[in-house]
Amino acid sequence: MSSSVHGAGQNQSEAGGGGDNNDRKKAGAEEKVEKVPFMKLFSFADRWDYLLMAVGSVGACAHGASVPVFFIFFGKLINIIGIASFFPAMVSGRVAKYSLDFVYLGVVILFSSWTEVACWMHTGERQAAKMRLAYLRSMLDQDIAVFDTEASTGEVINAITSDVLVVQDAISEKVPEEVIGNVRTVQAFVGEEKAVRTYREALLRTYKYGKRGGLAKGLGLGSMHSVLFLSWALLVWFTGIVVHKRISNGGESFTTMLNVVIAGLDLDVKWLRGQIGLVNQEPALFATSIRENILYGKSDATADEINHAAKLSEAITFINNLPERYETQVGERGIQLSGGQKQRIAISRAILKNPSILLLDEATSALDAESEKSVQEALDRVMVGRTTVVIAHRLSTIRNADTIAVVDRGRIVETGTHEQLMANPLSAYSSLIQLQEAAQLQRKPSFSHSTSITRPLRHVSVHGIDIVSCRCRYGAAEANDEGQSKGKPVSMKKLYSMVRPDWVFGVSGTISAFVAGAQMPLFALGVTQALVSYYMGWETTKREVRKIATLFCGGAVLTVVFHVIEHLSFGIMGERLTLRVREKMFAAILRNEIGWFDSTSHTSAMLASRLETDATLVRTIVVDRSTILLQNVGMIVTSLIIAFILNWRITLVVLATYPLMVSGHISEANMLAAEAVSNMRTVAAFCAEEKVIKLYADELKEPGKRSFRRGQGAGVFYGVSQFFLFSSYALALWYGSHLMSKELATFRSVMKSFMVLIVTALAMGETLAMAPDIIKGNQMASSVFDILDRKTEVQIDTGDDIKKVEGVIQLRDVEFRYPSRSAVAVFKGLDLLMKAGKSMALVGMSGSGKSTVLSLILRFYDPIAGKVLIDGKDIKKLKLKSLRRHIGLVQQEPALFATTIYENILYGKDGATEAEVIEAAKLANAHTFISSLPEGYQTKVGERGVQLSGGQKQRIAIARAIVKDPAILLLDEATSALDVESERVVQQALDRVMKNRTTVMVAHRLSTIKNADVISVIQDGKIIEQGDHQHLIENKNGAYHKLVNLQQQQQQQLQGA
Repeated sequence: MSSSVHGAGQNQSEAGGGGDNNDRKKAGAEEKVEKVPFMKLFSFADRWDYLLMAVGSVGACAHGASVPVFFIFFGKLINIIGIASFFPAMVSGRVAKYSLDFVYLGVVILFSSWTEVACWMHTGERQAAKMRLAYLRSMLDQDIAVFDTEASTGEVINAITSDVLVVQDAISEKVPEEVIGNVRTVQAFVGEEKAVRTYREALLRTYKYGKRGGLAKGLGLGSMHSVLFLSWALLVWFTGIVVHKRISNGGESFTTMLNVVIAGLDLDVKWLRGQIGLVNQEPALFATSIRENILYGKSDATADEINHAAKLSEAITFINNLPERYETQVGERGIQLSGGQKQRIAISRAILKNPSILLLDEATSALDAESEKSVQEALDRVMVGRTTVVIAHRLSTIRNADTIAVVDRGRIVETGTHEQLMANPLSAYSSLIQLQEAAQLQRKPSFSHSTSITRPLRHVSVHGIDIVSCRCRYGAAEANDEGQSKGKPVSMKKLYSMVRPDWVFGVSGTISAFVAGAQMPLFALGVTQALVSYYMGWETTKREVRKIATLFCGGAVLTVVFHVIEHLSFGIMGERLTLRVREKMFAAILRNEIGWFDSTSHTSAMLASRLETDATLVRTIVVDRSTILLQNVGMIVTSLIIAFILNWRITLVVLATYPLMVSGHISEANMLAAEAVSNMRTVAAFCAEEKVIKLYADELKEPGKRSFRRGQGAGVFYGVSQFFLFSSYALALWYGSHLMSKELATFRSVMKSFMVLIVTALAMGETLAMAPDIIKGNQMASSVFDILDRKTEVQIDTGDDIKKVEGVIQLRDVEFRYPSRSAVAVFKGLDLLMKAGKSMALVGMSGSGKSTVLSLILRFYDPIAGKVLIDGKDIKKLKLKSLRRHIGLVQQEPALFATTIYENILYGKDGATEAEVIEAAKLANAHTFISSLPEGYQTKVGERGVQLSGGQKQRIAIARAIVKDPAILLLDEATSALDVESERVVQQALDRVMKNRTTVMVAHRLSTIKNADVISVIQDGKIIEQGDHQHLIENKNGAYHKLVNLQQQQQQQLQGA
């Protein structure tokens, strides 16, 4: 395996690679020179915009300067209160004077923040409107190939989050998607319980990583708080020395400490995720149109951008040859497209996204040589100016990379350019290239004239489905998001009932979270005690500072312990909850009738996604958010207890101002969010004439007016909320000084109550800000209970057990319509009788209902009218699993699971002995080829049996059906997809196993059906002819005779061609 790293920022002169490489160097250099300067962003501004920006900037500077000014005033005010506390009578007047400074500062912040927000929002909308219009005009005048617009930050973050989840849950997701995708096979072989066990085992393999994650999170957060405690221990001690030496007063020192802590804000690193794009070796396409799949790269892309991306990826040719072109439905997992076609769609999607970092995992491996060349040229163009990591085998893909790294067994064994590595003929890279060239020489004669054949695509209606551009796994989560958000909210009692089995972890986590939250008001109490001690003389200060610093050091240790216990407990509880929800949902999904899976909102990919995302959502609501809430509750309760004990009067006054304080903190968070959304807007481009440009300009006028009003409103609200926040501080401190003047409070109680309650306001603001998310999360979580509480229309566990089956099958006056196509009648009074131990072939035109007969016998569906009888018993009155144990099924496309051959055969009968498995393989003509494999029966078949040929897969499927020794055998086109030799071998196996079993076969080929005991011809939902081959062929005007003649004519035409 070799990988290459294409770094845009590396010295291009080191990669001497010929003319193509030089061209790329020039292109990269030109792009570097043409990067837009910062000031050019304002090139669409006019005089009015410059005035707005200037005024807005003045407001922003004034608003920004208010924070340090506040701390200066605050420090002076504390100093005055501290000194005046020795003369209580004069405290109130002096503090009232300085408290007014807070009000004045609040007024300044009101107008400055209003000016800042209103001016910048308005000018931003004005310039964006002109930018959009200019962009549209430019797109009409120039070649679109020179423009690549970036996807929105939100889309990219969601996409990268999806990739991370894919990596984290790859093991556990593969099982449900495979099982649900093959649900007919699972239910036919009564494999639901085995599938749930397998899924649980897969989940348990990821469970340990979740526990480690909780431990790591606890250690990380605990260490962060520990550093905070230790830092303050040092600050408190050092500030005592500073005050003692009269370098500074206590209030100013306290202000300095606050600034130090507040400046240490965490950086938002999410922007990094928005810079990465990925093209996988096996592209994941969604069950929607080609256009929608490409739009996943950038949801607001124009038709021209889509065409451009399709041209670059060489997808435009085959798309234009399809009847529906871009509206063609690709089917689940892109099943309607070939591998190369799917890969080109995936590359189109990546090109449309235009990321800064590009990861290519065998991106061209599925393409033919000519297409690969064109696509590689396109990728080379896209790679310019980007850091690109390429995983590839083909020389054409990697030779121009700046650095090539050869990976062997997880280690880098060689690095260098292509020329440097090839210079050493004994190098690993050189050996790989030589092997590749030798393989190409062997393949070249066979494939030099091959052509790519595109199958006609069937349009699948998706009317009535909300297809949302989503980035959660396989697109299911957000596709259902809209529907879920409108669902009935789930009660918290019902949600928390799901963690009842893990109450021990819940109790330990709750206690630890409460204590961890309580540490913050205790921390504020300690800081305030240190502050107060600065006014009590050096001996008292020294003693108090030493005590507080010691307590902070102890707190540093305890905070690590409690955070570890909290997050480890909740981490284990969260992982166990996730495992439990997924397991229950998976079992509930498999209980549903087949008709439920026919719905386009219940595809295997979407259901597998819901298993992942919905369970994670429940965990987030029940566990993750509870962690924050419990910490905040601990903080609030502790703060209120301390504050009321210290001074209930000032506590009541501060609590009265809480709505104003909390609204201030929430508005700050909301403004940050609004700014983020505003900066994520993407310029829209439409291909139109001048008339459209004028219409577009007219349309932009109304949003401009609305943005002005919105900016004014947002600015006023933000400014007023900040004014109230600072005024609340002033009121609390003034009232505290008033109580001191009346000797109803001390300096110590006032400051401690104030600081503790300020901490509580922050916690309450965070808690209230979470409320809308919790409500929305509860509504979305309803989808989990929609699955868990759904009653299946076909009951599985009710009815009589059936011990022995003779094999007499009768369909009596059956009427049937598929639930997903209720307007089309499949059967209109069908009567059919199959004798025990005999074989019956069902023939007819496509869509006549042949395979539906098999589905009704297996009770995948129930008829609308009439009955299906086995041995004279209505199958609705039989226990479904008991019935299916006596029925074997072999389908046209055998559904094998990604495990060993032995496990696939064993799927037919859980608990079968090795001798039974081998005997079944022999009867199926499979034992010989299995024994010839190096691993024998332990050979892995790969996903969907990809490691085996069609004939080999079919024989394993037959062995799987035989091992359960069924009384009834259903064959659905079991040999139609095989070549002549494979068909002969498989048919021999079928002839052998059909003896003494009631066999119902659906087939077209004469060689398959002519030996059947009875042949039934189905047309228009009824049996129109019945008899053996000889009897039916003699009727020259019969439907069977016509079908046989038509098949023979087609064979003659093929032979003649």
